[in-house]
Amino acid sequence: MSRHTIRKEGGIKVAYGYDHMMPAPLGGYFFQVFNENLVSEENPEGVVISEGMVRGISRNRMAELMVEHGVSNEHHLTCLAMDLPF
Repeated sequence: MSRHTIRKEGGIKVAYGYDHMMPAPLGGYFFQVFNENLVSEENPEGVVISEGMVRGISRNRMAELMVEHGVSNEHHLTCLAMDLPF
């Protein structure tokens, strides 16, 4: 499993990566966004987005989320394009 975490301004944390244990066909890509300002009894981790944690998400969706949330690392996007874990 590879998991990359980036802290952004305003209490935002983005976590994304590849989990080798997730089943095909979408592979093991996952993407999560947390906001510490949204932590509550109902949402103890402040989860804003959590995609791909059970079944994975497509490479296209992963790239879309990375760019949308400003965490598009050139090396990671290249690995994603070649369907390689990063």
